[in-house]
Amino acid sequence: DLARACQKAWTALAGAPLATVHGDLTPSNVLWMADGRPALLDWDEARVDATVFDTAHIVGAQADQIRALEAWEIACCWQIEPERARRLAAQFLSDR
Repeated sequence: DLARACQKAWTALAGAPLATVHGDLTPSNVLWMADGRPALLDWDEARVDATVFDTAHIVGAQADQIRALEAWEIACCWQIEPERARRLAAQFLSDR
């Protein structure tokens, strides 16, 4: 059920603009240089993907895009953070 729900959620990203995304763009991964320019840290989740992965919390995203991002988070942390993934998955499935 979870795999099908995630796959369904990801259809919201079909046709979305693609670019290199950081993949974990949070305030803790931005270092402000002395001249005011930002420098991004922690590029281990970088990839070519839908730009909404980096822009959703900055410029906003549609509800179906947010759901797709939630599905991605569940999938990505399933092995490295299984308890967190299960918690997210339970909420994700209850929100259908």
